[in-house]
Amino acid sequence: MPQAFQREFKLLPGAQVKPKSWYAPCMCATLHVDRLHCTLEISQFLQCRTGDFLEGINNYLMDMDGVILWGTRLIPGAAEFVQRLRSKGIPFLILTNNSLYTPRDLQVRLSYMGLDVPPEAIFTSALATAQFLHAQRPGGRAYAIGESGLTTALHDTGYILTDQEPEYVVLGETTSYSFDRITRAIRFVTAGARFIATNPDVMGPGEGGIVPATGAVAALISTTTGVKP
Repeated sequence: MPQAFQREFKLLPGAQVKPKSWYAPCMCATLHVDRLHCTLEISQFLQCRTGDFLEGINNYLMDMDGVILWGTRLIPGAAEFVQRLRSKGIPFLILTNNSLYTPRDLQVRLSYMGLDVPPEAIFTSALATAQFLHAQRPGGRAYAIGESGLTTALHDTGYILTDQEPEYVVLGETTSYSFDRITRAIRFVTAGARFIATNPDVMGPGEGGIVPATGAVAALISTTTGVKP
């Protein structure tokens, strides 16, 4: 690691959790640090000319919220870094715990911000959840609380979304949680449906500050039923 990055890394809170496989541009995805420091580090990576951090790297995994973008704005340096990956032909995947949107939705959202990536380069927690359920029980029945990102992923794997004796209750991100739907979910879980949540995050970043996330609502259902997702 170049000395410039070693010096900056020591200034960051939580620096002691640096994994052995740490690379400078991965820092934002591997450390829970202040967002302003994350932005600083990505910008400095692009300005550093003491070595090629991409040499010997076959694939790249990146988080989206708080790493590639913040709210409706790209974090400085993110577009340039992704462009560098593409110019070198290095496969990459942008990951997000947010299950609100489909990869195509997110592709358009990123494009408006100035970052062009194919939808195949975006992988959401909704896709991971749908693949998990398909592996557990292909063509099953689920009661889903979430937006199009989750329901589309479940439909695409052949799942039936129903409120008639579902085998699974699947909880994802949504901006309009319904007391009625949460009550139904609680009753289905109590009756024996398996409880699945797209991710355990209790909060996430938003334009005006933090917002409650899937884990917060999952805790409500778990407290009532005694069943953890």
